Amino acid sequence: MNRSILIIYLAICLLTPVVLVAKESHNKPVTLVSNSQYQLTDDDVVNVFMASTAEKQKAIISHPKRFQKFIENRWAELNLIEQVKHGEQPESMPDLDLLMKLVRETTIAKMKIQQLAEEQSPAITGAAKKRYQDNQNVYRLPDRVQASHILIKAEKRSNEAAQALAEKIRKQLIAGQDTFESLARQYSEDPSVIKNQGNLGFFGRGQMAKPFEEAAFSLSEPGQISPVVKTQFGYHVIRLEKQQKGKIKDFSAVEPTLRKDILTERQQKLWKQYEATLEESKQNLVSQSEIDAWLWFGGFEGSELTDQLRSQIKTKLGIAKLLAAQANKSGFETQQVVQNKLIIAEREAMIQLRRKALFDQIANRSLSNAVKEHYRLNKQRFMSPKNADISLIYLSKAKHERQKIDEMTKIIMQKIDDKQSFEKMALTYSDTPGVKQNKGHLGLVTPGKLGSQLDKQIFSRPELGILEPVETEEGKFIIMVHQIIPEKQLALDEVRSSIKASLVNELATSEYSELVHSILNDSSNQVNDKAVDQLYSRLKQLQQ
Repeated sequence: MNRSILIIYLAICLLTPVVLVAKESHNKPVTLVSNSQYQLTDDDVVNVFMASTAEKQKAIISHPKRFQKFIENRWAELNLIEQVKHGEQPESMPDLDLLMKLVRETTIAKMKIQQLAEEQSPAITGAAKKRYQDNQNVYRLPDRVQASHILIKAEKRSNEAAQALAEKIRKQLIAGQDTFESLARQYSEDPSVIKNQGNLGFFGRGQMAKPFEEAAFSLSEPGQISPVVKTQFGYHVIRLEKQQKGKIKDFSAVEPTLRKDILTERQQKLWKQYEATLEESKQNLVSQSEIDAWLWFGGFEGSELTDQLRSQIKTKLGIAKLLAAQANKSGFETQQVVQNKLIIAEREAMIQLRRKALFDQIANRSLSNAVKEHYRLNKQRFMSPKNADISLIYLSKAKHERQKIDEMTKIIMQKIDDKQSFEKMALTYSDTPGVKQNKGHLGLVTPGKLGSQLDKQIFSRPELGILEPVETEEGKFIIMVHQIIPEKQLALDEVRSSIKASLVNELATSEYSELVHSILNDSSNQVNDKAVDQLYSRLKQLQQ
Protein backbone atom coordinates (compact mmCIF):
# COMPACT_ATOMS: atom_id res chain seq x y z
CA MET A 1 0.00 0.00 0.00
CA ASN A 2 1.41 3.38 -1.05
CA ARG A 3 2.08 6.02 1.55
CA SER A 4 0.43 8.65 -0.67
CA ILE A 5 -3.14 7.56 -0.18
CA LEU A 6 -5.65 8.26 -2.97
CA ILE A 7 -8.44 10.83 -2.85
CA ILE A 8 -11.78 9.36 -1.95
CA TYR A 9 -15.20 10.73 -1.18
CA LEU A 10 -16.78 9.29 1.94
CA ALA A 11 -20.21 7.94 1.05
CA ILE A 12 -22.08 7.51 4.30
CA CYS A 13 -25.69 6.33 4.78
CA LEU A 14 -27.16 6.78 8.25
CA LEU A 15 -28.14 3.68 10.19
CA THR A 16 -26.90 1.06 7.70
CA PRO A 17 -28.16 -2.47 8.52
CA VAL A 18 -25.52 -4.58 10.23
CA VAL A 19 -24.41 -8.18 9.93
CA LEU A 20 -22.40 -9.80 12.72
CA VAL A 21 -19.08 -11.31 11.69
CA ALA A 22 -16.99 -13.31 14.15
CA LYS A 23 -14.07 -11.24 15.42
CA GLU A 24 -10.67 -12.85 15.68
CA SER A 25 -9.07 -11.73 18.88
CA HIS A 26 -5.41 -10.80 19.26
CA ASN A 27 -3.32 -9.46 22.08
CA LYS A 28 -2.60 -5.86 21.14
CA PRO A 29 -4.00 -3.45 18.54
CA VAL A 30 -1.66 -3.05 15.59
CA THR A 31 -1.18 0.38 13.99
CA LEU A 32 -2.04 0.46 10.29
CA VAL A 33 -1.72 4.18 9.53
CA SER A 34 -0.41 6.98 11.75
CA ASN A 35 0.86 10.54 11.82
CA SER A 36 2.11 12.80 14.56
CA GLN A 37 -1.40 13.08 16.06
CA TYR A 38 -3.48 9.97 15.36
CA GLN A 39 -3.23 6.20 14.95
CA LEU A 40 -5.57 3.94 13.01
CA THR A 41 -5.42 0.41 14.43
CA ASP A 42 -6.59 -2.92 13.10
CA ASP A 43 -9.23 -2.96 15.87
CA ASP A 44 -10.69 0.31 14.54
CA VAL A 45 -10.92 -1.14 11.04
CA VAL A 46 -12.34 -4.50 12.15
CA ASN A 47 -15.06 -2.77 14.18
CA VAL A 48 -16.32 -0.90 11.12
CA PHE A 49 -15.92 -3.97 8.90
CA MET A 50 -18.01 -6.06 11.29
CA ALA A 51 -20.76 -3.42 11.31
CA SER A 52 -21.04 -3.47 7.50
CA THR A 53 -23.59 -5.53 5.59
CA ALA A 54 -22.61 -8.98 4.35
CA GLU A 55 -22.67 -7.69 0.77
CA LYS A 56 -20.40 -4.79 1.63
CA GLN A 57 -18.00 -7.06 3.50
CA LYS A 58 -17.64 -9.25 0.42
CA ALA A 59 -17.01 -6.20 -1.75
CA ILE A 60 -14.39 -4.81 0.64
CA ILE A 61 -12.26 -7.97 0.57
CA SER A 62 -12.94 -8.87 -3.06
CA HIS A 63 -9.60 -7.35 -4.10
CA PRO A 64 -6.58 -5.87 -2.30
CA LYS A 65 -7.14 -2.48 -3.95
CA ARG A 66 -10.71 -2.32 -2.67
CA PHE A 67 -9.47 -3.16 0.81
CA GLN A 68 -6.89 -0.39 0.43
CA LYS A 69 -9.70 2.05 -0.30
CA PHE A 70 -11.52 0.81 2.79
CA ILE A 71 -8.46 1.56 4.92
CA GLU A 72 -8.16 5.01 3.35
CA ASN A 73 -11.80 5.74 4.23
CA ARG A 74 -11.24 4.76 7.83
CA TRP A 75 -8.11 6.92 8.09
CA ALA A 76 -9.92 9.97 6.68
CA GLU A 77 -12.88 9.37 9.03
CA LEU A 78 -10.58 9.08 12.05
CA ASN A 79 -8.98 12.45 11.26
CA LEU A 80 -12.33 14.16 10.62
CA ILE A 81 -13.82 12.82 13.85
CA GLU A 82 -10.79 13.92 15.84
CA GLN A 83 -11.05 17.39 14.29
CA VAL A 84 -14.60 17.68 15.65
CA LYS A 85 -13.45 16.56 19.09
CA HIS A 86 -10.70 19.19 19.01
CA GLY A 87 -12.84 22.18 18.07
CA GLU A 88 -13.80 22.02 14.37
CA GLN A 89 -17.47 22.25 15.26
CA PRO A 90 -20.53 23.90 13.70
CA GLU A 91 -21.77 27.22 15.00
CA SER A 92 -24.18 27.06 17.92
CA MET A 93 -23.62 23.33 18.24
CA PRO A 94 -25.31 21.84 21.32
CA ASP A 95 -23.25 19.90 23.81
CA LEU A 96 -21.44 17.11 21.94
CA ASP A 97 -21.96 14.53 24.67
CA LEU A 98 -25.69 15.32 24.67
CA LEU A 99 -25.89 14.85 20.90
CA MET A 100 -24.06 11.51 21.05
CA LYS A 101 -26.35 10.37 23.87
CA LEU A 102 -29.40 11.11 21.69
CA VAL A 103 -27.81 9.34 18.72
CA ARG A 104 -27.23 6.26 20.88
CA GLU A 105 -30.75 6.25 22.32
CA THR A 106 -32.50 6.67 18.97
CA THR A 107 -30.28 4.01 17.35
CA ILE A 108 -30.93 1.50 20.14
CA ALA A 109 -34.65 2.29 20.08
CA LYS A 110 -34.88 1.66 16.34
CA MET A 111 -33.18 -1.71 16.72
CA LYS A 112 -35.19 -2.65 19.81
CA ILE A 113 -38.57 -1.92 18.26
CA GLN A 114 -37.55 -3.98 15.23
CA GLN A 115 -36.60 -6.87 17.50
CA LEU A 116 -39.93 -6.65 19.36
CA ALA A 117 -41.80 -6.67 16.04
CA GLU A 118 -39.86 -9.70 14.80
CA GLU A 119 -40.57 -11.62 18.01
CA GLN A 120 -44.33 -11.14 17.86
CA SER A 121 -46.58 -14.10 17.04
CA PRO A 122 -47.21 -15.43 14.53
CA ALA A 123 -43.70 -15.59 13.12
CA ILE A 124 -43.18 -13.23 10.21
CA THR A 125 -42.66 -16.06 7.70
CA GLY A 126 -45.98 -17.65 8.68
CA ALA A 127 -47.76 -14.30 8.63
CA ALA A 128 -46.32 -13.56 5.19
CA LYS A 129 -47.53 -16.93 3.82
CA LYS A 130 -51.03 -16.38 5.21
CA ARG A 131 -51.23 -12.88 3.69
CA TYR A 132 -50.08 -14.30 0.37
CA GLN A 133 -52.69 -17.07 0.45
CA ASP A 134 -55.48 -14.71 1.50
CA ASN A 135 -54.74 -12.17 -1.26
CA GLN A 136 -53.94 -14.23 -4.34
CA ASN A 137 -55.51 -11.71 -6.72
CA VAL A 138 -53.16 -9.00 -5.48
CA TYR A 139 -50.19 -11.04 -6.65
CA ARG A 140 -51.61 -12.02 -10.02
CA LEU A 141 -49.51 -10.93 -12.98
CA PRO A 142 -51.67 -9.34 -15.71
CA ASP A 143 -52.01 -10.64 -19.26
CA ARG A 144 -49.31 -9.24 -21.52
CA VAL A 145 -48.59 -9.30 -25.22
CA GLN A 146 -45.50 -8.70 -27.28
CA ALA A 147 -46.27 -6.85 -30.50
CA SER A 148 -44.55 -5.12 -33.39
CA HIS A 149 -45.95 -2.17 -35.30
CA ILE A 150 -45.43 0.02 -38.32
CA LEU A 151 -46.43 3.64 -37.71
CA ILE A 152 -47.49 6.00 -40.46
CA LYS A 153 -47.90 9.57 -39.23
CA ALA A 154 -50.31 12.15 -40.62
CA GLU A 155 -48.07 15.13 -39.87
CA LYS A 156 -46.56 15.50 -43.34
CA ARG A 157 -49.50 14.04 -45.29
CA SER A 158 -53.27 14.03 -45.03
CA ASN A 159 -55.13 11.55 -42.84
CA GLU A 160 -56.47 9.90 -45.97
CA ALA A 161 -52.99 9.50 -47.46
CA ALA A 162 -51.57 8.13 -44.18
CA GLN A 163 -54.38 5.61 -43.84
CA ALA A 164 -54.04 4.54 -47.49
CA LEU A 165 -50.30 3.91 -47.07
CA ALA A 166 -50.91 1.89 -43.91
CA GLU A 167 -53.55 -0.21 -45.75
CA LYS A 168 -51.09 -0.81 -48.59
CA ILE A 169 -48.42 -2.03 -46.17
CA ARG A 170 -50.91 -4.33 -44.45
CA LYS A 171 -51.87 -5.92 -47.76
CA GLN A 172 -48.20 -6.53 -48.57
CA LEU A 173 -47.73 -8.27 -45.23
CA ILE A 174 -50.81 -10.47 -45.59
CA ALA A 175 -49.75 -11.40 -49.13
CA GLY A 176 -46.27 -12.28 -47.87
CA GLN A 177 -44.61 -9.91 -50.33
CA ASP A 178 -42.02 -8.82 -47.78
CA THR A 179 -41.08 -9.37 -44.13
CA PHE A 180 -42.51 -7.25 -41.34
CA GLU A 181 -39.03 -6.16 -40.27
CA SER A 182 -38.10 -5.04 -43.77
CA LEU A 183 -41.32 -3.04 -44.23
CA ALA A 184 -40.90 -1.55 -40.75
CA ARG A 185 -37.40 -0.32 -41.62
CA GLN A 186 -38.69 1.03 -44.94
CA TYR A 187 -41.88 2.76 -43.85
CA SER A 188 -42.29 3.07 -40.05
CA GLU A 189 -42.02 6.61 -38.67
CA ASP A 190 -41.55 5.48 -35.08
CA PRO A 191 -38.00 6.69 -34.20
CA SER A 192 -37.33 3.48 -32.25
CA VAL A 193 -37.61 1.36 -35.41
CA ILE A 194 -33.87 1.83 -36.01
CA LYS A 195 -33.14 -0.20 -32.89
CA ASN A 196 -36.10 -2.55 -32.58
CA GLN A 197 -37.36 -3.01 -36.17
CA GLY A 198 -40.84 -2.23 -34.86
CA ASN A 199 -40.83 -4.70 -31.97
CA LEU A 200 -42.24 -2.95 -28.88
CA GLY A 201 -41.56 -5.81 -26.46
CA PHE A 202 -44.06 -6.98 -23.86
CA PHE A 203 -46.70 -4.63 -22.48
CA GLY A 204 -49.85 -4.90 -20.41
CA ARG A 205 -53.15 -3.10 -20.44
CA GLY A 206 -52.99 0.62 -19.72
CA GLN A 207 -49.50 1.08 -21.18
CA MET A 208 -50.45 1.92 -24.77
CA ALA A 209 -53.00 4.22 -26.41
CA LYS A 210 -56.43 2.63 -25.95
CA PRO A 211 -57.15 1.80 -29.64
CA PHE A 212 -53.67 0.29 -30.01
CA GLU A 213 -54.11 -1.75 -26.83
CA GLU A 214 -57.52 -3.08 -27.89
CA ALA A 215 -56.22 -4.10 -31.30
CA ALA A 216 -53.11 -5.82 -29.90
CA PHE A 217 -55.02 -7.77 -27.25
CA SER A 218 -57.71 -8.83 -29.73
CA LEU A 219 -55.17 -10.76 -31.81
CA SER A 220 -55.17 -14.45 -30.91
CA GLU A 221 -52.29 -16.07 -32.80
CA PRO A 222 -48.61 -15.07 -33.06
CA GLY A 223 -47.96 -13.62 -36.50
CA GLN A 224 -51.53 -12.36 -36.90
CA ILE A 225 -51.82 -8.87 -38.44
CA SER A 226 -54.37 -6.36 -37.12
CA PRO A 227 -56.57 -4.07 -39.21
CA VAL A 228 -55.12 -0.56 -39.55
CA VAL A 229 -55.53 1.21 -36.18
CA LYS A 230 -55.71 4.98 -35.68
CA THR A 231 -54.37 6.66 -32.53
CA GLN A 232 -53.28 10.18 -31.72
CA PHE A 233 -49.83 9.23 -33.06
CA GLY A 234 -51.00 8.14 -36.50
CA TYR A 235 -51.95 4.89 -38.25
CA HIS A 236 -50.57 1.56 -37.07
CA VAL A 237 -50.23 -1.90 -38.57
CA ILE A 238 -49.75 -4.32 -35.65
CA ARG A 239 -48.41 -7.87 -35.59
CA LEU A 240 -48.78 -10.11 -32.53
CA GLU A 241 -45.48 -11.73 -31.54
CA LYS A 242 -46.22 -13.54 -28.27
CA GLN A 243 -48.85 -13.78 -25.55
CA GLN A 244 -48.34 -14.20 -21.81
CA LYS A 245 -51.38 -15.21 -19.78
CA GLY A 246 -51.55 -13.74 -16.31
CA LYS A 247 -50.47 -15.96 -13.43
CA ILE A 248 -50.02 -15.67 -9.68
CA LYS A 249 -46.50 -14.74 -8.59
CA ASP A 250 -44.59 -17.37 -6.63
CA PHE A 251 -44.43 -16.79 -2.88
CA SER A 252 -40.63 -16.53 -3.06
CA ALA A 253 -40.97 -13.53 -5.39
CA VAL A 254 -43.17 -11.54 -3.01
CA GLU A 255 -41.94 -12.81 0.37
CA PRO A 256 -39.33 -10.04 0.92
CA THR A 257 -41.94 -7.33 0.31
CA LEU A 258 -44.50 -9.08 2.51
CA ARG A 259 -42.02 -9.49 5.35
CA LYS A 260 -41.03 -5.84 5.11
CA ASP A 261 -44.67 -4.70 5.08
CA ILE A 262 -45.61 -6.87 8.06
CA LEU A 263 -42.56 -5.77 10.01
CA THR A 264 -43.32 -2.11 9.28
CA GLU A 265 -46.97 -2.52 10.35
CA ARG A 266 -45.95 -4.19 13.60
CA GLN A 267 -43.40 -1.49 14.34
CA GLN A 268 -45.98 1.23 13.71
CA LYS A 269 -48.45 -0.51 16.01
CA LEU A 270 -45.81 -0.88 18.73
CA TRP A 271 -44.88 2.77 18.31
CA LYS A 272 -48.52 3.76 18.87
CA GLN A 273 -48.60 1.62 22.02
CA TYR A 274 -45.49 3.35 23.35
CA GLU A 275 -47.06 6.71 22.52
CA ALA A 276 -50.09 5.76 24.61
CA THR A 277 -47.87 4.53 27.44
CA LEU A 278 -45.92 7.77 27.41
CA GLU A 279 -49.09 9.85 27.44
CA GLU A 280 -50.70 7.84 30.25
CA SER A 281 -47.60 8.00 32.45
CA LYS A 282 -47.54 11.82 32.31
CA GLN A 283 -43.76 11.52 32.62
CA ASN A 284 -41.65 14.32 31.24
CA LEU A 285 -38.72 12.22 30.02
CA VAL A 286 -37.31 14.75 27.58
CA SER A 287 -35.76 18.09 28.44
CA GLN A 288 -36.10 21.22 26.32
CA SER A 289 -32.35 21.17 25.66
CA GLU A 290 -32.66 17.65 24.22
CA ILE A 291 -35.51 18.75 21.94
CA ASP A 292 -33.54 21.78 20.76
CA ALA A 293 -30.41 19.67 20.21
CA TRP A 294 -32.24 17.10 18.09
CA LEU A 295 -33.97 19.79 16.03
CA TRP A 296 -30.62 21.45 15.42
CA PHE A 297 -29.03 18.12 14.45
CA GLY A 298 -31.89 17.47 12.01
CA GLY A 299 -31.31 20.83 10.31
CA PHE A 300 -34.62 22.40 11.32
CA GLU A 301 -34.64 26.14 11.73
CA GLY A 302 -36.68 29.32 11.39
CA SER A 303 -40.30 28.92 10.35
CA GLU A 304 -39.97 25.12 10.47
CA LEU A 305 -39.72 25.18 14.27
CA THR A 306 -43.44 24.95 14.98
CA ASP A 307 -45.04 23.83 18.23
CA GLN A 308 -46.32 20.76 16.40
CA LEU A 309 -42.82 19.79 15.30
CA ARG A 310 -41.44 20.28 18.79
CA SER A 311 -44.21 18.07 20.17
CA GLN A 312 -43.43 15.35 17.62
CA ILE A 313 -39.73 15.42 18.49
CA LYS A 314 -40.52 15.31 22.19
CA THR A 315 -42.67 12.20 21.65
CA LYS A 316 -40.04 10.55 19.46
CA LEU A 317 -37.25 11.13 21.96
CA GLY A 318 -39.47 10.07 24.85
CA ILE A 319 -40.27 6.75 23.20
CA ALA A 320 -36.60 6.30 22.36
CA LYS A 321 -35.77 6.71 26.06
CA LEU A 322 -38.41 4.13 27.05
CA LEU A 323 -37.09 1.63 24.51
CA ALA A 324 -33.45 2.33 25.38
CA ALA A 325 -34.18 1.79 29.08
CA GLN A 326 -35.96 -1.47 28.25
CA ALA A 327 -33.01 -2.54 26.10
CA ASN A 328 -30.58 -1.76 28.93
CA LYS A 329 -32.51 -3.88 31.44
CA SER A 330 -32.65 -6.86 29.08
CA GLY A 331 -28.98 -6.61 28.12
CA PHE A 332 -29.98 -5.95 24.50
CA GLU A 333 -27.48 -3.17 23.95
CA THR A 334 -24.59 -5.38 25.04
CA GLN A 335 -25.12 -7.64 22.02
CA GLN A 336 -22.30 -7.37 19.52
CA VAL A 337 -24.65 -6.60 16.63
CA VAL A 338 -26.06 -3.63 18.57
CA GLN A 339 -22.59 -2.43 19.52
CA ASN A 340 -21.60 -2.60 15.85
CA LYS A 341 -24.60 -0.51 14.86
CA LEU A 342 -23.78 2.08 17.51
CA ILE A 343 -20.22 2.36 16.25
CA ILE A 344 -21.47 3.19 12.76
CA ALA A 345 -24.19 5.60 13.97
CA GLU A 346 -21.81 7.57 16.19
CA ARG A 347 -19.08 7.79 13.54
CA GLU A 348 -21.55 9.01 10.94
CA ALA A 349 -22.96 11.59 13.33
CA MET A 350 -19.45 12.95 13.91
CA ILE A 351 -18.75 13.12 10.16
CA GLN A 352 -22.03 14.98 9.72
CA LEU A 353 -20.90 17.52 12.31
CA ARG A 354 -17.57 18.02 10.50
CA ARG A 355 -19.38 18.64 7.23
CA LYS A 356 -21.74 21.08 8.92
CA ALA A 357 -18.82 22.95 10.48
CA LEU A 358 -17.32 23.43 7.02
CA PHE A 359 -20.69 24.48 5.61
CA ASP A 360 -21.13 27.10 8.36
CA GLN A 361 -17.68 28.54 7.69
CA ILE A 362 -18.47 28.98 4.00
CA ALA A 363 -21.99 30.35 4.65
CA ASN A 364 -20.43 33.13 6.73
CA ARG A 365 -18.44 34.40 3.76
CA SER A 366 -19.86 37.36 1.85
CA LEU A 367 -19.67 35.76 -1.61
CA SER A 368 -21.23 38.99 -2.93
CA ASN A 369 -18.99 39.23 -5.98
CA ALA A 370 -19.36 35.53 -6.73
CA VAL A 371 -23.16 35.86 -6.55
CA LYS A 372 -23.14 38.83 -8.95
CA GLU A 373 -20.86 37.04 -11.39
CA HIS A 374 -22.98 33.88 -11.29
CA TYR A 375 -26.09 35.95 -12.00
CA ARG A 376 -24.38 37.74 -14.89
CA LEU A 377 -23.19 34.52 -16.52
CA ASN A 378 -26.48 32.67 -16.00
CA LYS A 379 -28.99 35.50 -16.28
CA GLN A 380 -31.13 33.63 -18.81
CA ARG A 381 -31.73 30.89 -16.23
CA PHE A 382 -33.33 33.27 -13.74
CA MET A 383 -36.70 33.75 -15.37
CA SER A 384 -40.12 33.49 -13.79
CA PRO A 385 -42.03 30.97 -15.94
CA LYS A 386 -45.13 31.80 -17.92
CA ASN A 387 -48.22 31.14 -15.79
CA ALA A 388 -51.91 30.89 -16.48
CA ASP A 389 -54.66 31.39 -13.92
CA ILE A 390 -57.32 28.86 -14.92
CA SER A 391 -60.45 27.03 -13.92
CA LEU A 392 -61.19 23.56 -15.27
CA ILE A 393 -64.05 21.11 -15.70
CA TYR A 394 -63.05 17.48 -16.26
CA LEU A 395 -65.38 14.83 -17.68
CA SER A 396 -63.83 11.42 -17.09
CA LYS A 397 -64.06 8.61 -19.66
CA ALA A 398 -63.66 6.17 -16.80
CA LYS A 399 -66.96 7.39 -15.31
CA HIS A 400 -69.07 8.29 -18.35
CA GLU A 401 -69.88 6.86 -21.78
CA ARG A 402 -68.68 8.84 -24.77
CA GLN A 403 -72.20 9.94 -25.71
CA LYS A 404 -72.87 11.13 -22.15
CA ILE A 405 -69.65 13.19 -22.17
CA ASP A 406 -70.64 14.83 -25.46
CA GLU A 407 -74.09 15.68 -24.07
CA MET A 408 -72.64 17.18 -20.87
CA THR A 409 -70.08 19.15 -22.87
CA LYS A 410 -72.82 20.66 -25.02
CA ILE A 411 -74.89 21.64 -21.97
CA ILE A 412 -71.87 23.16 -20.18
CA MET A 413 -70.71 25.17 -23.18
CA GLN A 414 -74.20 26.59 -23.65
CA LYS A 415 -74.59 27.66 -20.03
CA ILE A 416 -71.22 29.14 -19.04
CA ASP A 417 -70.34 32.71 -19.86
CA ASP A 418 -68.62 34.00 -16.72
CA LYS A 419 -66.73 32.79 -13.64
CA GLN A 420 -69.87 32.37 -11.54
CA SER A 421 -71.63 30.17 -14.07
CA PHE A 422 -68.40 28.21 -14.63
CA GLU A 423 -68.19 27.46 -10.90
CA LYS A 424 -71.80 26.28 -10.92
CA MET A 425 -71.17 23.93 -13.85
CA ALA A 426 -67.95 22.64 -12.23
CA LEU A 427 -69.81 21.75 -9.02
CA THR A 428 -72.51 20.00 -11.06
CA TYR A 429 -70.44 18.09 -13.61
CA SER A 430 -66.67 18.08 -12.97
CA ASP A 431 -64.90 14.86 -11.96
CA THR A 432 -61.84 16.74 -10.71
CA PRO A 433 -60.79 15.77 -7.14
CA GLY A 434 -61.36 18.62 -4.72
CA VAL A 435 -63.89 20.37 -6.94
CA LYS A 436 -66.22 20.97 -3.99
CA GLN A 437 -63.55 23.06 -2.33
CA ASN A 438 -62.08 24.94 -5.30
CA LYS A 439 -65.15 25.03 -7.58
CA GLY A 440 -62.90 24.13 -10.49
CA HIS A 441 -60.40 26.96 -9.91
CA LEU A 442 -56.88 25.51 -10.13
CA GLY A 443 -55.10 28.85 -9.76
CA LEU A 444 -51.73 29.40 -11.41
CA VAL A 445 -50.36 26.60 -13.58
CA THR A 446 -47.12 26.44 -15.58
CA PRO A 447 -46.45 24.63 -18.87
CA GLY A 448 -45.94 20.93 -18.26
CA LYS A 449 -48.26 20.63 -15.29
CA LEU A 450 -51.37 19.58 -17.21
CA GLY A 451 -49.86 17.75 -20.18
CA SER A 452 -49.01 18.73 -23.75
CA GLN A 453 -52.56 18.74 -25.11
CA LEU A 454 -53.90 21.12 -22.49
CA ASP A 455 -50.70 23.20 -22.57
CA LYS A 456 -51.17 23.73 -26.30
CA GLN A 457 -54.71 24.97 -25.79
CA ILE A 458 -53.83 27.26 -22.86
CA PHE A 459 -50.41 28.69 -23.72
CA SER A 460 -50.13 28.69 -27.52
CA ARG A 461 -52.52 31.62 -27.85
CA PRO A 462 -53.13 34.70 -25.69
CA GLU A 463 -56.87 34.03 -25.36
CA LEU A 464 -58.80 34.57 -22.16
CA GLY A 465 -62.22 33.22 -21.26
CA ILE A 466 -63.73 29.87 -22.26
CA LEU A 467 -61.58 27.78 -24.61
CA GLU A 468 -62.68 25.05 -26.97
CA PRO A 469 -63.02 21.70 -25.13
CA VAL A 470 -59.95 19.45 -25.30
CA GLU A 471 -60.29 15.67 -25.55
CA THR A 472 -57.52 13.39 -24.29
CA GLU A 473 -57.18 9.69 -23.51
CA GLU A 474 -58.51 10.38 -19.99
CA GLY A 475 -61.55 12.44 -20.92
CA LYS A 476 -62.69 15.89 -21.97
CA PHE A 477 -61.54 19.19 -20.44
CA ILE A 478 -63.32 22.53 -20.51
CA ILE A 479 -61.02 25.39 -19.53
CA MET A 480 -61.56 29.00 -18.54
CA VAL A 481 -58.41 31.17 -18.66
CA HIS A 482 -58.64 34.11 -16.27
CA GLN A 483 -55.15 35.54 -16.82
CA ILE A 484 -51.91 34.81 -18.67
CA ILE A 485 -48.80 35.97 -16.82
CA PRO A 486 -45.87 36.18 -19.26
CA GLU A 487 -42.34 34.99 -18.55
CA LYS A 488 -40.11 37.72 -17.10
CA GLN A 489 -36.52 38.28 -16.05
CA LEU A 490 -35.95 38.09 -12.29
CA ALA A 491 -33.80 40.80 -10.71
CA LEU A 492 -30.62 39.95 -8.82
CA ASP A 493 -32.19 40.84 -5.47
CA GLU A 494 -34.99 38.34 -6.12
CA VAL A 495 -32.58 35.44 -6.54
CA ARG A 496 -29.59 36.56 -4.47
CA SER A 497 -30.28 34.22 -1.52
CA SER A 498 -30.94 31.18 -3.71
CA ILE A 499 -27.75 31.80 -5.71
CA LYS A 500 -25.70 32.12 -2.52
CA ALA A 501 -27.20 28.90 -1.12
CA SER A 502 -26.27 27.11 -4.34
CA LEU A 503 -22.72 28.49 -4.27
CA VAL A 504 -22.31 27.55 -0.61
CA ASN A 505 -23.31 23.96 -1.41
CA GLU A 506 -20.89 23.82 -4.34
CA LEU A 507 -18.04 25.27 -2.30
CA ALA A 508 -18.77 23.00 0.67
CA THR A 509 -18.64 19.93 -1.58
CA SER A 510 -15.42 21.10 -3.20
CA GLU A 511 -13.71 22.13 0.02
CA TYR A 512 -14.76 18.91 1.78
CA SER A 513 -13.10 17.01 -1.06
CA GLU A 514 -9.98 19.14 -0.63
CA LEU A 515 -10.04 18.50 3.11
CA VAL A 516 -10.17 14.74 2.58
CA HIS A 517 -7.42 15.04 -0.04
CA SER A 518 -5.18 16.89 2.39
CA ILE A 519 -5.74 14.19 5.04
CA LEU A 520 -4.98 11.34 2.66
CA ASN A 521 -1.93 12.99 1.13
CA ASP A 522 -0.32 14.37 4.27
CA SER A 523 3.42 13.73 3.97
CA SER A 524 3.55 12.76 7.65
CA ASN A 525 1.28 9.73 7.07
CA GLN A 526 3.03 6.47 7.93
CA VAL A 527 1.51 3.27 6.47
CA ASN A 528 2.31 -0.17 7.87
CA ASP A 529 1.94 -2.09 4.60
CA LYS A 530 2.75 -5.43 6.19
CA ALA A 531 0.05 -5.00 8.87
CA VAL A 532 -2.49 -3.97 6.23
CA ASP A 533 -1.72 -7.09 4.17
CA GLN A 534 -1.98 -9.30 7.24
CA LEU A 535 -5.35 -7.81 8.21
CA TYR A 536 -6.61 -8.31 4.67
CA SER A 537 -5.64 -11.98 4.79
CA ARG A 538 -7.20 -12.37 8.23
CA LEU A 539 -10.56 -10.89 7.19
CA LYS A 540 -10.56 -12.88 3.96
CA GLN A 541 -10.12 -16.10 5.94
CA LEU A 542 -13.06 -15.19 8.18
CA GLN A 543 -15.28 -14.98 5.10
CA GLN A 544 -14.34 -18.42 3.81
